[in-house]
Amino acid sequence: MRSGVYAQTHKRTVDPCRLSQKASKPQVTGSSPVIGGNHPSTTYNRSMLTAYLQAAMRQARYEILPEDKSYYGEIAALPGVWASGATLESCREELERTLEDWILVRVAKSLDIPALDGFEIPRVQAV
Repeated sequence: MRSGVYAQTHKRTVDPCRLSQKASKPQVTGSSPVIGGNHPSTTYNRSMLTAYLQAAMRQARYEILPEDKSYYGEIAALPGVWASGATLESCREELERTLEDWILVRVAKSLDIPALDGFEIPRVQAV
């Protein structure tokens, strides 16, 4: 799979003390510049990010590449957000991961993130 990811991955840690026996997924702890981060000027919440991700993925367009019959997907409104995969589902999943990385890089570098369908992620001011 190829993707338009030029982003760094954000490191998160799992605190085993915070795991409950009923939880199927571990809880993530640590500071993030996007979700619940400790940045002094802007705090992001999960619902805002989820709404933005969903709005962006609704704008995704896919095509079958004639050379090898793989799938290519992109979100034209967001430069650099593209992916490919052997199946439509794998392409969609890679595109979503690319989008998440793209947002993290733009937030970390205080770059503008275009509004989509009325949803926006505010710009973080450099400290």
